[in-house]
Amino acid sequence: RRVLFRSEQLSELHGLLEQQDAAACVSHDVLGDYFINLDNEFHKRLYTYAGYDRIWQAMHNVTTHMDRV
Repeated sequence: RRVLFRSEQLSELHGLLEQQDAAACVSHDVLGDYFINLDNEFHKRLYTYAGYDRIWQAMHNVTTHMDRV
């Protein structure tokens, strides 16, 4: 299935990637789970915008315990 994203959706995803890029340069001790939260939000929006929000929720429920590893 081919998915076409709207320009505002692409802008939001790009913004999240830029925030992740900036957060990757800072120590985990300073940011805590900030990078992980940004990454989760990016993927959640990606799945939601593509119409697969239920798949995202199912995957996230299964893998949440791995976020701390």
